[in-house]
Order: sequence, then structure tokens, then C-alpha cells
Amino acid sequence: MALAVLAAAAFFLCLAPASLNACPTSPALNASYATIYSIPNGCEQSSCDYFLAARLNDADPTYLDFWLEGNAGGWIAVGFSATSSMANADVLACALDSSSTPVLIDAWNPAGYSNTRDTQQDLCSNVLEHDSGRFTCSFARAINTGDPNGQDLQLDSDLYLLLATRSTTGTSGNPPELQKHSSTPPRSPSALNVVSLVTPPAISPSVSSSEQPVPSTSSSSVPMATPMPPTPPLTCPPASPASESDYRVFARIPAGCERSSCTYYLAVRTNPDDPEFLDFELEGDAQSWIAIGLSKTASMESADVSGCVVQADNSVAVVDAWNTPDSTNNVRDTLQDISFTSSSFGDSRISCTFSRPIVSGDTEQDLPMNDNYYLLFGRGNTSSTAQPPALNYHGPLTPVVSNSLVDITTATGEVGPPAEIGPSNCPPAPTSGAVYRLNATVPDGCPDNADYTVRVRTNNQNPSFLDFYLEGKTSGWIAVGFSPTDDMLTADVFACVVSSDGSTVSVTDAWNLPSIRSNVRDTIQDVCPHSTSFENGRISCIFSRAIQTSDTDNDLNLNGNYFILLGRGNSRSDTGTLSRHEDNPPIAKAVNPTVFSGCVPLTADAVHAASMRVLMVPIMLAIIALIILPE
Repeated sequence: MALAVLAAAAFFLCLAPASLNACPTSPALNASYATIYSIPNGCEQSSCDYFLAARLNDADPTYLDFWLEGNAGGWIAVGFSATSSMANADVLACALDSSSTPVLIDAWNPAGYSNTRDTQQDLCSNVLEHDSGRFTCSFARAINTGDPNGQDLQLDSDLYLLLATRSTTGTSGNPPELQKHSSTPPRSPSALNVVSLVTPPAISPSVSSSEQPVPSTSSSSVPMATPMPPTPPLTCPPASPASESDYRVFARIPAGCERSSCTYYLAVRTNPDDPEFLDFELEGDAQSWIAIGLSKTASMESADVSGCVVQADNSVAVVDAWNTPDSTNNVRDTLQDISFTSSSFGDSRISCTFSRPIVSGDTEQDLPMNDNYYLLFGRGNTSSTAQPPALNYHGPLTPVVSNSLVDITTATGEVGPPAEIGPSNCPPAPTSGAVYRLNATVPDGCPDNADYTVRVRTNNQNPSFLDFYLEGKTSGWIAVGFSPTDDMLTADVFACVVSSDGSTVSVTDAWNLPSIRSNVRDTIQDVCPHSTSFENGRISCIFSRAIQTSDTDNDLNLNGNYFILLGRGNSRSDTGTLSRHEDNPPIAKAVNPTVFSGCVPLTADAVHAASMRVLMVPIMLAIIALIILPE
């Protein structure tokens, strides 16, 4: 087998980092290495895009000697991970610094995905070369460094190997730090113990004419890990024609719609020819894209997204994407684990069918589908000219989320959100003598004829709804808010608002923005008004709301512990919007409104504020009297 010859510019020496007491003796010129991985699989060393070999150091077997070689303009590295993820991986790299000099970097990935240079540099350099866009590196590292900062893994453990490169400028800063890889690193299909792999005798290599050590790539008796093949194009299952009856999982928005009239339609089945794949059908009203997302948390962060996007020529492409863990930004996957079957676009309506493997080899950006996830039903109208195609921001079409966790590999039937609240599915109104189990009032203590009263009960006819009774002394609006904290931010608010002429009262579903104390009327009005009145300066209203609605962006699932905000305002509105409250709303202690029974006490701060207002009235009157009375 032909072997690469190191250029004269390469150097061969042992450099000890300042943090190590001593480096082991460098390998002999005829030292044997065991090939660990080569990409493409089975390539000759000199033509491999990535080549990794290792051996136990002869002079000190507590060290491993590594040989790392491959095509990269910025850096080449091997990472060791206990979980196959980049998070907390131990990374050993050859990189070019700001002066284009090859250097060794001992690094790690903290809990996230950003790479950080180790405080203690535990690598011993033997050979470092970068020539014509190709790295050739030999170095040693202790199997167990005893790194006091916890940034190194013990290499005699079962660890996944991450094989990473960066094609362009590789480092930043001084001392240099690794920049992000060019693409998601390939990784070993299983955890490997490198020490065990290289412990048996390995084959002695040939030596180049420049008498530099070059590891053998012979495989006659070299202990080999199961080689990881290069990332191939996805092997697609057959595209089998299907009717709706062939699918077992459905999501329809609105609930119960016929496919042709649904704003969003999803059907899923197991591919009949290859049960390791799922087949998807998507259809809906959108001008740019339609997609299905899988999320562990019901939020967009870290969601695995598969979708169909309209291109500039009105053709439709399929896209495998994900949302980064620290934001809702959607990113096209480096590895497109999705196979296209058919699509159409016309009259602002997209339809497409595609297949995805249930378990992808891309563990960094794809989730295994045989698990429980919330389903995100997304659409977007903002066009994208990106090539290759990608999904733009959804804009006002905030994805609807399934109301429970779903395993789409085993589920059957409808998995979409519940039907939106409306006249057809509102529960019956409470009777006039209905008993409410939760009460909260201002002033505190739930007295009769309180200035403001909130009452809550479970609807007798449909226990998935709560009935509310609000009554208060004011001329504009009264409201109840539910907040996970004792603050207005992100509170879910229901209000009864008097019209400008005082003739009617409307019931409004609203919420408070997460960053500022501003109230916004919900796009979806998930309240069922039953009765309202405004007489003698007092507002009263009775309405119902589902404990959990399909509006997961603006509505809370009320089956949880929440502080209760009791708000009032003087301004009226013909559109149901709320103006600023009269005073800071008193807050009742956190309870679960679906089960609590009794009088909910106000928090100490609210009681104190109310007491202060009572005390301030005579004080202010006395001050006014002193001002206006003659001497």
C-alpha cells in the first residue's frame, strides 16, 4: 500500500506542555500503530479524508500515541464522548493558529456545544505538519491525565469517537481556540475502548524515505474497530402509493376538518416495505413551507423538524432541519436524512410526501422518532431563496402544539390539537344556583359584597372546562389572571370589558407579554361567554374556558399551580382590549384552580398594599384639610 511521505518542513520532536512534568519518549521510527478509523472506509492512508491510528507508548504505557491525518484547512480533531453527543466531549486537535503554524490544542465541550480550550494542556507533540491543505500530526496523551479541572476523560473507558474537521480558518484568540466545525462530525456507531483496541501487537509499518514514522494501514493482524463508513446518501425505501386508509396517525387543524379544507393536515404510517422508515404526508395553506416538528418540551428549542419548502420556481423541496438548543432559530441539517416522494404547490397550498428513518445516524441534529414527543404543526408564508432550501421564520403563524406527548411510531388515530373553542363545543352555562369551590376577593378573606370577587368551579357537564364568575366595583373592566410567578409577565388573562356607551359587556381572552407589562388580546379567543351585566357601577360576568386549549403560545394549561391576579380598570373599550389597571392588581397565593377548594388568601404584599391604601385615605384628607383651612 502506498504511504504518504512527510515533507521536509515537518518536524519530529517531543514538546512537553508547561502543565505536564514530562512527556514520554517519542515513538521509534518503525513504531506500529493500529488503524482506528479511515474515511472513506478502506481508503489508502494518503488519500483518506480522515485517518486516525493509535498505539500504547513503548516507554510509558500509561500514554497513548496518536496519529491523526486528513484534509482540512483549519483543524482536524478526534473527540471522545460518553454519550455520542458533543456536549462534555474531550477533544484533541491539530490546528493552524493565526500565523498558519500547526499547533496542538487540548479542548473540551462544556454542557453546551461550544468548544473551549482546556485550562491544562495535556498533549505532547511529536509530529506537526500542514501542507497543501492536509494535516499530519503525531502526539501523545496520558490515558488518565488527572486533570484537576475535570476537562479530560479517561481514555481506557468505553467512549464514542467524534471525527471532526474544519475546512476554513480554524482558530481564534491567543492562545488559540477551536472555531466551529464545518459539518456535523461523523461518530462511531458504538462506544469503543481505544486502549483495548491497541493493546494487542500491531503491524510494523514501512518507513518513508525521509525516515519519518508513518503508521501502517495494513489490516492483516492490526486490531480494528468496526470501521465507520463515510456518510452515504440516505438509502430510501420504496415509495409505495397510499390512500388515507393506509395511514394510522393523523393531525387536522381545525380538528375534524376534511383534508382538502384543513389549514394543516398530517398523516403518518410505517413504510410497508421498510419498517425502519416512517412515511409522512403534509398538506396545508401556506405560501412558503409546511412542517412537522418533534419536541421534548413543547417549545421550538431543540426540535427536530421535517418539512417541505416552495422554491423560486414554485417546485417543492423537502428539508431535514432542527432548532438550535439555545434559540428558536431553524437550521438545515448537515446530513439530510429525508427522502422525497412527491409534492405540489398551487393557490397558496402545499402538499408533499416523504420518508424519514425512525433512528437516524445523525444523533446531533435528529431525534430518534421511537420516543414520546410533543408535535409542532408549523407553516410559514415568508419566501426563501436559500440554496440549498431552508425554512424561514414562521412569522405570525405560530406553530400549534399537540396537547400531549405522542410516539408517532406506535400511535393511532388523531394526535392533533383539541378543537378550538366556539359555539359548537362550549359547555352549558352554570345554573343560577351553582356552587363555586374556589373564591378570591378584594379585600382579603372572601367577605360578602367584596369590592371584587373571583369564583371558579369545574363545569358539571364537561369537566375539561372551568366556569368563572367575576364581579367587581369599577366602570371599565374586571379581570382574573393566572401567572406561574407573582408577577404580571406571561400571565394568562380573562376579562369582562364594558363598551364605550356602557350598554354591553364583552368577555376577552388575553395575555401579558413576557418582556414588558403590556396586555395583548389573544389571536384565538378561547372563552365561552354565558352572561354579563353592568349595573350600578358593578360589572359581573360568567364564562367558561377549557383547562387546556390548542393555543399553547398565549394560553396556560390551568391544571397547575398559579398565582391569581385580581385586576380592575376604569377605561372602556368596544374591541375588548384592556387599558392599564387602576392600581397594581392584588395577587392571591398560588393554587391549582382545577382542584383547589376554599378561599384563596392574598399574598402578604397584597394585603399590606391594601392596608396602606386604607390608612392613606384619612392621612390624605388630614393633609388636604391642613392645606385649605385658614389659620
